[in-house]
Amino acid sequence: MGKNIVLKIAEKKGAFSHAYEYSEYEDAAVVTVKNKTSALRRIVRRMGEENIIVAHHDASLRVFENKIKEYNDVSKDVVIAVIEKICRQSAKKFSMPIPFGEIYVAAPHHYAYCIINALSGLSRLFTVVSPYEITGKMYDELYFKQGTIIRHIPIFNNDIRDDSIIIRFDEEEMHYPQNTAIIDFCKQPLQRKNILHARNVYIYDESICDVQQLWGGNSGASFYTLAGKVPDKDAVLDIDRKNDKIFLLDTDVF
Repeated sequence: MGKNIVLKIAEKKGAFSHAYEYSEYEDAAVVTVKNKTSALRRIVRRMGEENIIVAHHDASLRVFENKIKEYNDVSKDVVIAVIEKICRQSAKKFSMPIPFGEIYVAAPHHYAYCIINALSGLSRLFTVVSPYEITGKMYDELYFKQGTIIRHIPIFNNDIRDDSIIIRFDEEEMHYPQNTAIIDFCKQPLQRKNILHARNVYIYDESICDVQQLWGGNSGASFYTLAGKVPDKDAVLDIDRKNDKIFLLDTDVF
């Protein structure tokens, strides 16, 4: 079995006589079962070690009540692939110029390094906001290779230019400036104006065509992460179009 398995409920009663129907595609598979808990239990016994993605329009059915769990992980590779497009569209949304006057990255240093490397063309000045000290000279390479100026501060201060933007990856509690636009990748995003919740952004390309169509929802960064894919350079990204929540069959309850 492949890892991209989509679970659907049969539309008609008695649609088939056996336990379930299994159809395999190039990059995904779909399992169709009867609208019964016993049918779900059989699937768990057969495929319980796989990620079983509940079809988008079936997730609200009563048979799945207390039997599904939301999936919202986002891999670093997916973020790196789309971060520049998200920043460019965010600049238009917040009426900001590019290049930005400064980009603040609230993230662990190893993550901040990758983000700054991907965004070196959008600002010459970056500030990493982290309470932890830098180990080694990881940022020196970016300065000598790209001319990128990087500084480090433990917390935000009030001396932030109007043409700056914050990219948030740090889940730890921190005081964020109220008037500065934020691109928020955290599972628990801040709730206020001038924030883009980046995990909600719609993303699509041909690499996830099969599994996305079988699932039936609007895809985003979490869907790519679950599918084990990385958006390519031609991926369609729309920050004004929200993706859909993803639910997996919770095999632990069976």
